[in-house]
Amino acid sequence: MTSPLADLEAILSRYHPAPKWDLSGRIAAAICVPITDSIAGLEAWVIRRPAWLRHHGGEFSFPGGKTEPGDVDLKATALREAAEELGIPAAALRIIGLLSPIPVVTSEFAIHPVVAFVAPAEQPQPAAAEVAELIRTPMAAFYDGRIVYEAVDMREYVSPIFRFASGRIFGASAHVLLELLTLYASVTGRELPQPVMVDEAPWAAPNSAPRAVDDSASR
Repeated sequence: MTSPLADLEAILSRYHPAPKWDLSGRIAAAICVPITDSIAGLEAWVIRRPAWLRHHGGEFSFPGGKTEPGDVDLKATALREAAEELGIPAAALRIIGLLSPIPVVTSEFAIHPVVAFVAPAEQPQPAAAEVAELIRTPMAAFYDGRIVYEAVDMREYVSPIFRFASGRIFGASAHVLLELLTLYASVTGRELPQPVMVDEAPWAAPNSAPRAVDDSASR
């Protein structure tokens, strides 16, 4: 009998993500989607940016950024960004697969998600300059209703929203998270609840946090 992690890794190894959006003319960036094993089972990590940041203030996202000259590829970019933002050595991160690249509507970037397993013994030390909060959520919580799943109809597509205790993740980051949850459901027999449809998009709400440049995309 295999473990959920082994099953997820197996399906990711066979998964060949293709762009679902037009990425022409966009600058490549990468994000790391961290998961780990815990007492509660597989756990997904999301970060909340400090409210004072000019471009990312208050947004929920994944560690990530632009490729730098020392990065050999986008996978290296994702691991470097995770190490810098979460204080997890790259050696303690094991890439288990890729998800579909997605454009950022509010900028010229396209983000490429890299799913990485964090060694359970590692203790994250988030960089205060970039991370206000690390949200560690059992993946089971997304399927049993503990994490509220909403969506807004954008006519051409439906944009997902997930509610955590301290706020909501939406835009490109939520699309990435939904793709991971859908793949995980396919190997565990779980099923995501139907989203609660909402009329107002979080990024348009008067009291919402400022929109992030790098991951509030594809609304």
